[in-house]
Amino acid sequence: DDCEIDLCFVNASLNQLAWDMGTILLVECKNRVEITGVSVLRNLSFVMDAKGCRTGLIISMSGFSKVAIEQSIRLACQEKSVLLIDGDDLDAIAADIHPSDLINNKYCALQKEVEDDLGLLY
Repeated sequence: DDCEIDLCFVNASLNQLAWDMGTILLVECKNRVEITGVSVLRNLSFVMDAKGCRTGLIISMSGFSKVAIEQSIRLACQEKSVLLIDGDDLDAIAADIHPSDLINNKYCALQKEVEDDLGLLY
């Protein structure tokens, strides 16, 4: 599961929430039959460290393993947000939700998950 970054964009938003995500966001896309596992998150985390990024997105049409979701929360405890976007999220974008709203909602939900469970910090 090599991590070849599919998209890198510069966040020039004046919106505070978007700014909290950092100036560079990395996106890794996986279009596979099998669900995306934790190794993809670990690889993206390594690239994020190398590039000085605080936020990355992984888009996986088939979803994510339970371990991958748990790893996303653990990374958030280290102030690295890896937002997990699945096929249902893409359907929501196709239907009516603006992509920036989806990303903001995912980011806020991940931050809230960490705040609500201080046991994750230990």
